[in-house]
Amino acid sequence: MRTLLALVALATAGPLAANDWAQWFARAERAQRSLNFDGVLVVDTEDDLRAFDVRQRVTQNGIEQSLTALDGDGRRLVRGPQGVSVLMGQGDQRLAVAPLNLTAPLLEPLARAYAVALGSRERIAGRDAQRIDLTPHTADRFAMRLWLDFETGLPLRGDQLSLDGQPLERRMLAKLTVLGFGRGGAAPPVSQLTPLRDGFVTVAAERPVQGLRNSRQWLLTDGVAYVSVFSVQDSAGISAWRHGAMAQQPVITPNGTLVVLGNAPDATLRALAEAVASDE
Repeated sequence: MRTLLALVALATAGPLAANDWAQWFARAERAQRSLNFDGVLVVDTEDDLRAFDVRQRVTQNGIEQSLTALDGDGRRLVRGPQGVSVLMGQGDQRLAVAPLNLTAPLLEPLARAYAVALGSRERIAGRDAQRIDLTPHTADRFAMRLWLDFETGLPLRGDQLSLDGQPLERRMLAKLTVLGFGRGGAAPPVSQLTPLRDGFVTVAAERPVQGLRNSRQWLLTDGVAYVSVFSVQDSAGISAWRHGAMAQQPVITPNGTLVVLGNAPDATLRALAEAVASDE
């Protein structure tokens, strides 16, 4: 679930100031990095409703998380220290996906791109949760509403909203069984944080993509939206699609075709792909 919403900052267990959203994000990072739990994740988009069994375990090698579809094709996704595997009948399709962890330096671009406000205390999955609203300053991003578990800090629900305020996608833990905190490692350092354009920064550049020969991946974020840009040798058969907040599209550039995937408006995805191409 990326891990559910990919909210992360430098962990802290200290007392929370009433208006300190950064400390709430720190608690979310700690929960995603070191909490053992089982649950049922419901993903609701404009034209689709799916449910997944989700399990997270803290191991000596890092976080292992699995999502198994409870309907549809029975697809199973396993996220571990080495990346993400999609397990289906045709075998193991392995993708080099960078961990979606925000460390402290990424709070700055987030604060520049969004107005962040603590909302009310509400109930999600039978648990008390703190609502956080993130409203973009410009029309090239989606807004987000988050609900973090009061006890553990784990993201329980996240809604992404279109430019006109309509719901695009909701990810919610409809059921949660907390098994306790394990000995999670420190948040991985950001080895590279390069400004790209419009508040987006490059977290990882030209990573090799396992299973796709001669392919490379760039991971971009503004602290809320996450965008992967792939340079692929053969883009034949790769089509454009959008499901809720997530979209994929091939973008033709002077340096070849790039495939861009992320939770942002179509024009933003194209602009980011073109920015990556111009930086090559």
